[in-house]
Amino acid sequence: MPGERRVLRARPSLDADGVKECEQEAKTRCIPADALVDGSWLWNVCRENLDLCRRMAPHRPCWGSATLTWGSLCSGSEGPAWVIAALNQLFEQEGAVDFKLEHVFSCELSAEKRKWIHASSMLAEPACARLAARVSGHDDDELPAVDWEEVLRAADAPCIFCNITDMGAAQAECWEHGPGKCHVRSVDLLVVGTSCKDMSRANPGSVRQEVVLNATESRGGSAQTFKGLLSYLERHRPLMILFENVDAMEDVKAAGQSNMDVFWSQMAAHGYEGQSVLTDSSEFGLPARRRRLYVFLVRVQGNPLLSFQDRNVDSIFTTLVGCCLDVCGMDLVQACASDILLEDHHPAVLEELQLRTWRREEQNRSEKPAPTGDWPDQHMKLAQALRLRWGQGAPPELASNPWFQTLTARGQDALPLLQAQMPAEKSMMRDLSQSIFRANANTWKTDAQKHLAPTMLPKMNVWIEPVGHHVKKARMLLGREALLYQGFPVLLFLETLQKMQQDIEAAGRAKPIIGDELLRNTGGNKRPKWSSDKPEPRGRDLLVSWKPTEALLQDLAGNAMALPVVMTMLQCAFAFVSWRPKDLVGTAAAAPVSTQEAWEGDVAAALAAVQGLHSEDSVADPVSKPAAVSAGVAVLKRKLRERKLGIPDLKMQDAAQGFRATQPNTGGTSTAFPCAKLRAVVKCMLALASTWDENLVALVAAAIATEFKGKGANVILGPSVNVHRGATGGRNFEYLSGEAQLWTLLRVFCFSKNMPTPFEKLIV
Repeated sequence: MPGERRVLRARPSLDADGVKECEQEAKTRCIPADALVDGSWLWNVCRENLDLCRRMAPHRPCWGSATLTWGSLCSGSEGPAWVIAALNQLFEQEGAVDFKLEHVFSCELSAEKRKWIHASSMLAEPACARLAARVSGHDDDELPAVDWEEVLRAADAPCIFCNITDMGAAQAECWEHGPGKCHVRSVDLLVVGTSCKDMSRANPGSVRQEVVLNATESRGGSAQTFKGLLSYLERHRPLMILFENVDAMEDVKAAGQSNMDVFWSQMAAHGYEGQSVLTDSSEFGLPARRRRLYVFLVRVQGNPLLSFQDRNVDSIFTTLVGCCLDVCGMDLVQACASDILLEDHHPAVLEELQLRTWRREEQNRSEKPAPTGDWPDQHMKLAQALRLRWGQGAPPELASNPWFQTLTARGQDALPLLQAQMPAEKSMMRDLSQSIFRANANTWKTDAQKHLAPTMLPKMNVWIEPVGHHVKKARMLLGREALLYQGFPVLLFLETLQKMQQDIEAAGRAKPIIGDELLRNTGGNKRPKWSSDKPEPRGRDLLVSWKPTEALLQDLAGNAMALPVVMTMLQCAFAFVSWRPKDLVGTAAAAPVSTQEAWEGDVAAALAAVQGLHSEDSVADPVSKPAAVSAGVAVLKRKLRERKLGIPDLKMQDAAQGFRATQPNTGGTSTAFPCAKLRAVVKCMLALASTWDENLVALVAAAIATEFKGKGANVILGPSVNVHRGATGGRNFEYLSGEAQLWTLLRVFCFSKNMPTPFEKLIV
């Protein structure tokens, strides 16, 4: 009846008994330290999460039925690439042949991080494939050899764009395929963590008192990166978003508004609804603190991937947070922070000591004195508070430590005071990059009787005390160890990178930079130096000769997402959203009829073909003229002898209410779609739009496409999707709706390129 609201059909999502059983099991789940070190947790946890989701909702699919595209903005360490690579392995082993996540693009401002992202995007899939085989009990010798040349020269390598503020354009500067620009594509899943510098509580600046997301610019880039995200949403409209940022976004500012309020208002304005989850990585199995806000959002208007007919958005998110995340992640018991540290004799530890020693010697030989600043006054105040004599020097055991000797004068002066302030039993980590009043962190968790690492930040300089069985002598924390605290399989990554370089070197094609050569080329833990007349290597040439420094790894760890949280969010989201049936599903790439990248490419190809018509080879060839036809419909039919020009035979039909033959006695019978010949009585498209039924629109469009293409048409004029031509009626029967929100919602399903027999072009 007119005016009635659509009634959602009841379909219970959860099995109550299954949920109770899973809740009990979740209390004893943990990620062992050795699994964090070797990366096997990726495979184990994704399988455990899958089992829990299936038992909680035995009648719901745990993934969709189409290959989805994904991209990331402010990509940083690109940890999601490893989570998704592990999930793809899981889908493959579970027989989900129709469901896979395909990496389309990343975006990162830092040039050094782009190299890391490139390496991750190339190596994550083969590394996770070997990891899955190892966990299943296979030795590396039993696995087929990887053709690294094929991996590195893949033609479909994901784009790595350079600046999020450019992502709202049709094209943006691409580091991967540059120099030059690539098309910016829409994706089904967008993973993004915009800059948190201006909102973080770790930033003492006054800007934290402002709602920076309302600003055009901010000192730390939080405003600019958020505006870049909005510009991408405005133009490219991804179907699902996983957003991450600091929990301080919820802090209410002087104006009575929070940055989170701005975030929600902007998401709603762009057609997205979502659910925020406040997480701490220590509650997801990691031996480190990292409080972060995650938001999972879905596009609610014109989403060809998800259906909201059986369950509304609120119901989906209630299930997602109320049960699934609590069971799949919140009760994990973490390992001790000391258990994942590398042993003293590990090659990476020895190499880092060598690099730091070399750098300290170079600085000592320099005549330029190090800046003093105001740290002596701060140190004197702390010494006075501790009733210690300032400047008496380090104790012999500390002074003889080779790692201590690599510290600056400030660090050497601070460390004895910090040890006196808080013993190693309470603080196994001291951040020497902070002021002396903020350097100590209480890492001892009394209730668990374990150490918990503090939140990793970029450019941290952390001194670790020998409290575990691995570290017998105090030293500096390595960047790769900082990444392990985020769940990043960094040792697996570095092992795969080294294996690839060794295999290529054995084939006589390249020589990796290792050991002393790395030290000479980097100046001791700095970015590589390249001669001005030789461009920096990219692609294959980069990976065969590149090795990340510990400083880069530490910087990556400071901005990394906690990977168990990302995995849990994605798996729970996939399991408890309502996917469209396979025969009606679409994707972000198929949703718009004429995306910017699609029509720009079509125009370029058409112009090239037109230029070919004027070439000497084709001028002599006769081209048939367009035939005049009845009913005012121009059927363009050019018979070109030069097929190499790529100009096909074209036949356009008007309109979508029914196929209309252009020559007498040639059309046969045609389906009279409603109002094809009863336009004065029944207004077909308006009636169709009034149902608000996306599935019905998709079925009608598929039937039209099947008949029109079967009769030889490959271009169709209509159905139209804008306002009516005249308020008094006229030809408004051809229009889906004059109401903008309604036709925006329905056009996706009418024009989806995933139709059983889609048109090659749709002109509207």
